[in-house]
Amino acid sequence: MRLTFKDRQEIETIIKGFGDVENEQVREMVERIVEPLKHNPVEAAMTVFFSKQGDDMEMVGRAQDGSDAQDMAHKFLWDYVTKNEEQRLAESIWKGKHSYREVA
Repeated sequence: MRLTFKDRQEIETIIKGFGDVENEQVREMVERIVEPLKHNPVEAAMTVFFSKQGDDMEMVGRAQDGSDAQDMAHKFLWDYVTKNEEQRLAESIWKGKHSYREVA
């Protein structure tokens, strides 16, 4: 579906207006996506990135084993998926709002 600039602005306004109920919905959706993962895809992507830079892969592996690196990767994944799920929920709300207008 192609959204106009006005549509995207309206969806962004919906996201900014999320209350506790919507934020809880988003958090639950993010948990369902992120928590079952056995391996963080961010770490895998960084391994590929560093290997293409010609870095010492043993050093990269040791750096990724550190809890700080794992925490950063988890936070990035969580934040990225959260942004995606906020967009998904807002578009769903937007579609519902506009489908009633078409019927009337």
